[in-house]
Amino acid sequence: MRLFPETKIDFMKYRNYLITISLIVIAAGMISLWVKGGPKIGVEFTGGTLLTVQFNEPQNFNELRNILASSGLDNAVIQEYGTNGVAIRIPEFEAEPEGNLREALKGKNYEVLGVEGIGPQVSRSLQKKAWLAILIANAGILAYVGYRFKPVWGLAGVIALVHDVLVTVGFCSFFDKEITLSVIAAFLTLIGFSINDTIVIYDRMRENLKLKKGLDFREIVNLSINQNLARTALTSFTVFLVVVALFFLGGQVIHDFSFVFIIGIITGTYSTVFIAAPIIVSMEKG
Repeated sequence: MRLFPETKIDFMKYRNYLITISLIVIAAGMISLWVKGGPKIGVEFTGGTLLTVQFNEPQNFNELRNILASSGLDNAVIQEYGTNGVAIRIPEFEAEPEGNLREALKGKNYEVLGVEGIGPQVSRSLQKKAWLAILIANAGILAYVGYRFKPVWGLAGVIALVHDVLVTVGFCSFFDKEITLSVIAAFLTLIGFSINDTIVIYDRMRENLKLKKGLDFREIVNLSINQNLARTALTSFTVFLVVVALFFLGGQVIHDFSFVFIIGIITGTYSTVFIAAPIIVSMEKG
């Protein structure tokens, strides 16, 4: 029994239009990064000190910057953190940053929620490990999919993953999100989620190549996507609901993680149908 009737959409008919839209979105993200001087990197990767402060009432950010500057913290970067909260990032690593903060914020009612200090040597090590984790994940996926199906299919899957990451990084730039360890974790989770959906489509394509010998390759791809469309929609929608709940109710700690994953679910589902599949059709000359 089918929950939804099987569709007969010619997805490949619209591939050029949708790939163009993807390229425009990626280009807009890259322009945003260029205008802002690159992605906003978290203290884990740049080194320095991060203080999270909760005030009893809303703060004027310009006034707060002036107060910190007059106390010798003129290079501090201030961001909103939840309700009446502020994240203060100091580029230099300080062993006892709360002393300067207390001096700067005399007369204000606040509570220090957390202090995080990362030295330059540790931050460089974390940068290398983050890049290495992403490269190993993509290389492993390329090897696995290439071995289980075809090398061309593995390459198409990795290109789709690169698309997902570039689109998501662009949205992080649009919304001024920091690239932190939790965001890197979200990217790695996104890679796993996206390639899982792609492999399901690939498996159906391989099956249909044996069962539907009278169809050309483009028709095989369209048929396989349509056969899995209900499953893809239900899986993505249920995960999307959970991550949206985390975004609004999970608190500030996982806010950026859930934001990246929300964008990733949309792009991951989209790229399976409109990036990976069209690339295979083009490479196989179907």
